[in-house]
Amino acid sequence: MSAWEYGGLSEPSVDALLTASALTFGLSALLLLATAGVHVLARRQQRALQQVRARWKPLFFHAMSGAPQPLPPWSQGDAGVVLHLWLEITELVQGAARERLAALAQELRFEKSALTWLGHRALHRRMLAVSVLGRMRAREALQPLERITHEPDPVLSLMAVRSLLQIDAAGFLPHFLPQIALRPDWPLVRIAAMLAEVPTEVLHPCSARRCRTTIAAARRACCACCARPASTATRPRWCAFCTWCNRRTCSRRR
Repeated sequence: MSAWEYGGLSEPSVDALLTASALTFGLSALLLLATAGVHVLARRQQRALQQVRARWKPLFFHAMSGAPQPLPPWSQGDAGVVLHLWLEITELVQGAARERLAALAQELRFEKSALTWLGHRALHRRMLAVSVLGRMRAREALQPLERITHEPDPVLSLMAVRSLLQIDAAGFLPHFLPQIALRPDWPLVRIAAMLAEVPTEVLHPCSARRCRTTIAAARRACCACCARPASTATRPRWCAFCTWCNRRTCSRRR
């Protein structure tokens, strides 16, 4: 028996086993190093994000009070963080404070980045752009946002609807109401919440003749016999909520 034959293993078999063990150990070490590198990079990105937010948050609060404040330099690499922070604060305030934030956004040309992101591959970036353009009341975004309302994604399309109502509620509302009957994937709760943000003076004219015309158009599009009388929909807010002819509540569902 050869000196290298142990337990039925020859010298080549032992060499192969040692080589496999060394490769396994090396790959495990590389995996650990890669994981550690990912964690280090994530921490650096998180610190950079926090630094950007810390630099811009006081500026936005000063803008709400109307106090002049020098604008810090910013790059397109920070645009996502800055616009997201601006949107967060804008959603929390109303009245003059929101108007001042919108004026600051126009001064910083936020709409330029947001319009570019409408065609972005990342869905979260498109959603951010849609919301920012609505809060800025950017009229140059009317046509792109109107196209997004016809996209199959219910969340993104409803966000575009909300932005259009924020930009031009009086102009968009007559086109929006018949569209509700064609989108059973739009939750009525979300629709009601969005329309509750529309000024009453904009919703009220929809309740008379225009409302009856809208009801007829919606029923033709739905092709279902609705049990709710048309007169009910002319009452305040009924027309806005469009409960008279929705595929989830009409006789088609029965």
